[in-house]
Order: sequence, then structure tokens, then C-alpha cells
Amino acid sequence: MDPKAPPFEPSISLKAVVSFLVTECVKKFPSRLCKLCGKQALPDNPEDYPEAPDDENGVVWIYCNHIYHFGCMDKYMKTPPFTGGKKCLECGKRIYHEKWNITPKLAEERWAHQEARKREIDEVSDFLDLM
Repeated sequence: MDPKAPPFEPSISLKAVVSFLVTECVKKFPSRLCKLCGKQALPDNPEDYPEAPDDENGVVWIYCNHIYHFGCMDKYMKTPPFTGGKKCLECGKRIYHEKWNITPKLAEERWAHQEARKREIDEVSDFLDLM
């Protein structure tokens, strides 16, 4: 690097990008709320963030730049209605995420199967309690 060179000045386009990233992402990201439960998505102390990737208090960042708790999003994605796919509660865009990469039809079939299984277990449990 030339010591006599003038100090680096960001170009106008670079300045706009950096300004956007700082003001709209870096500063706002830590205080965002999970729209499903209404609680702050990230803990105040970074050391309190769960280490397990599937921890219910962990954060899922979806492609439209919104964040949710993993547990909240998992429950939301696995409960009806499934028609037309699940939508982001902040912007209304359809949610695409590798963790829940199934069709609405398959999601509904899985949910129906799980509900039928719960009913069977409840019926057997009620029957055995009567005896």
C-alpha cells in the first residue's frame, strides 16, 4: 500500500449498501420479535443463545429476511391450514426453507396421520381407564 495515497473514500454505491446493511440489518436484527410468539427472537446476552441447532429457542432466518424461534416456526409449519403453503407473518411471502421442504399436500397428510394416531392413543387410554 502506498503511504502517500489519499485515504480510502467509499464510492457512492458502496456507501449506500453499507449504510443499508448497518441501519436495516445490524442495528435492528437483535431487537426483532418472533411474530409467532411475540417475544424477542434473540437473547440480550449472546452467551445465552442455545448451542443445539434444533433448540426451540434457537432462531430460524427465512429468505425474506425475517426471523422466528425454531420451536414456533416448527409448530407453525406443521399445523393447518396448509393450502397454498405457509406465508411469512411479516411480509406475506411464501416460506421456503430447507428444514420444511415439503409440499402443502404432504404436510397436511402428515398432520392428519399424526392427529389420527393421537386419537387412537386417546381412545385406548380411555378404554383402559374404564376397566
